Amino acid sequence: MEEEALTTAWFVERVYRWFTLMTSRYIGTAMSMFKQDAHDEAVAFLREFMEIFAHVSIKSNRRDQFKPVQAGVLISTSALQIQHQLLSVHKFKFVLLCRLTQDALENLFSCIRSRHPVPRALEFKLMLRLIMLSQFFKPSRKGSYDIDDSVDLLEFVEMKKAAQKNSVEAAEVELLTDSLLDDDAPPLDDVQMESLVYVAGYVTHSVSKKFKLCDTCRQCLQAEPVEQNEQLLKLKSYRSLSQPNPLTRPSGHVVSLLQHADSVFRAHEHDALTVSLASLTNAALDKCQLANSFPHCHDLQKRLTQAFLMLRLRITLRKLQQGKDCKGKMWIEKCWNEGSCLSDSLVC
Repeated sequence: MEEEALTTAWFVERVYRWFTLMTSRYIGTAMSMFKQDAHDEAVAFLREFMEIFAHVSIKSNRRDQFKPVQAGVLISTSALQIQHQLLSVHKFKFVLLCRLTQDALENLFSCIRSRHPVPRALEFKLMLRLIMLSQFFKPSRKGSYDIDDSVDLLEFVEMKKAAQKNSVEAAEVELLTDSLLDDDAPPLDDVQMESLVYVAGYVTHSVSKKFKLCDTCRQCLQAEPVEQNEQLLKLKSYRSLSQPNPLTRPSGHVVSLLQHADSVFRAHEHDALTVSLASLTNAALDKCQLANSFPHCHDLQKRLTQAFLMLRLRITLRKLQQGKDCKGKMWIEKCWNEGSCLSDSLVC
């Protein structure tokens, strides 16, 4: 292999590791004092990378020029000072460096430019106000964007006053003791079961991709895939019947679990403003007698139920927004607050 190829491979490997650290979204790549050696190694690497980019020579017309990419790398990597302050002074358990980049700003701009690629000043102002008040983001289909459940643009004013808190707590306790386990929701018909199987495949794929699962958990998700009510799943694959389906086929016990969770949610959908996501999750798990069908090593049953109920909250939110319901703002606040708490609890 030529020497130039080895140099290029070394440079690409350095850039890849820098990008992994600077866009860390999981504890495995976060800056933390739990593993002091790994933290010190990451800090030393980032400082070395800054030195490399500060002195790298990028020629244009045979003259050295300091390019914007160099300034961007130096500015982004200056987050090392912030992470040191958060870990050492404020005693944070870990810091995700992706929260210190401009990704959130770029995602916001992609939402603003969704209707008009080059908005005028008034259009920009109206779209920005709409997005900040609703806290509802829709990722762009033309780019590699994804929904971030754990970040908000502004803090909501606390809507629950002291009297309302007491009534909400009393209502939640009453629901937990009496009605959450009483399933009055009608059974799903064949068309609704088609949709549930499709959503179950999405939830299965999302959980297996988001969390680091063991081989036992992954085998449980793939064992005995459902063979009924999968016409919508085949249709959504946009493939001929002779070709393999690229979409995830959920297992039978996953569909049964989410069917019980959906039944609990539909029975108390009108009370969802006064019942927390954790209460609905516990009620769904108590009602479903499938404890022996799932491994207990990574709490797979609870993660699947939480992800499904969070998705049901988002679907209900979209319906309320389209219908311009007067309770839409309360639903928006609840849905995003539940999503933030869910992400924090599962990550931490």
